[in-house]
Amino acid sequence: MIPIMVALIFIVSMILIIIFKKKRTVIAMLAALMLYTLLVLIKGLPFSEFLQLIDFKTVGLIIGILVTAEVVSESGLFQFLAIKTIKLTKGNDTLLMVILCLMGVLLSSILTAVVTVIIMVRLTLAICKALDINPVPLLVSIVISMDMGGSMSMISNTPNIIVAQKADLSFSFFFLYTTPYALITFFVLILLFKHYFKKFGEVDEIRKMIINEFDEWSLVPSRSLFYESIFLILGLVVGFLLVPDPLFVSLTIATLSIIFMKIDPDTVFDKLDWATMAFLLSMFVIVGAVDEEGLLEPVGIFLAEISGGSILMASLLLVLIVSILNGFLDEVMLALTFIPIITSLAFSGGFSNQINILWALLIITTNVGGGLSPISSPIMIFTLSQAKKDGYEIHFKEIGKIGLIATMIEIGMAALYISVRIVLGI
Repeated sequence: MIPIMVALIFIVSMILIIIFKKKRTVIAMLAALMLYTLLVLIKGLPFSEFLQLIDFKTVGLIIGILVTAEVVSESGLFQFLAIKTIKLTKGNDTLLMVILCLMGVLLSSILTAVVTVIIMVRLTLAICKALDINPVPLLVSIVISMDMGGSMSMISNTPNIIVAQKADLSFSFFFLYTTPYALITFFVLILLFKHYFKKFGEVDEIRKMIINEFDEWSLVPSRSLFYESIFLILGLVVGFLLVPDPLFVSLTIATLSIIFMKIDPDTVFDKLDWATMAFLLSMFVIVGAVDEEGLLEPVGIFLAEISGGSILMASLLLVLIVSILNGFLDEVMLALTFIPIITSLAFSGGFSNQINILWALLIITTNVGGGLSPISSPIMIFTLSQAKKDGYEIHFKEIGKIGLIATMIEIGMAALYISVRIVLGI
């Protein structure tokens, strides 16, 4: 009876989260409370075992990265690099689009999507005002491109961190398995944007002179903080590469960032997204309870059976299923749900020695699919609201077509990329 109730709570909570996305934290917390009642108070599961459903190491790792990103974003480093780079375009609209998209990809590979989109949207709107061009094509291109940045590193997205911790993946794993896909697909998307939008704005000679004479150091509040933020980012990346304990690296750099940057810790922690952290904790309980009752293992066995023991067929099935679900489900819920499914699939299908391909696939597919439903993407919604404040109305119909095309390309490239790696055995 209890397994049926657990499954029912899981399914109903997923449906409610899809329908009421803004209430996802409350829904998840309520589901977690109901599961606590079922497992601990009724079934008699020891509280210590219930706590093991939550991966506190992953939670601590995420908090450390969020703190560092929040502190470093105040240094002016990224704004400085943006203006410095944009001067290289010399008013060429296509080159401006490529550089801004590339910058969005690189920033989203080391910062959270929310921090990156805040920086890029503000910067793009300011540049477009100075150049007197419409920011809409640039904004849409940047936000869509950021999917690729989310696939590139362990620290770029919450699902990446969760999968890396659960599967014991190193920082270098991302460079070897997911970064090649992200870079290849990024250049394909650039071709799409150029073909779809044609032009990104005509810049007159006077305005070119204005942007070239702009002093990028005016965006940096303190040069000492500027150089310290560079040191912190390098320390974070090098630490993940060399130190076997990512939690230690994350919390160490987060602590040093607060000390070096001389920022009030209360101010930093007030800006963190605690609602998302509560949602994450609740999701650990929900998915952990389902796994505890052995309800996800049969899904992996079923996928192994219908794939006929072929890792290629299993991979293509996962690409299709996870990518489509990511257009409607929360990516954290998706990652947590499919981790035990992939473990079961690899064991049942007899390709445990090739499981890294499946982990790469899960990371890639939880970072694409948002374009299938633009309203499901928080960063796209934020971008639209900021553009509207600046007098640029963007309707969902305008971005729906390009979002759908881009997502189809991302999914198709994921299937092609994974297939090539499997066939070549790399």
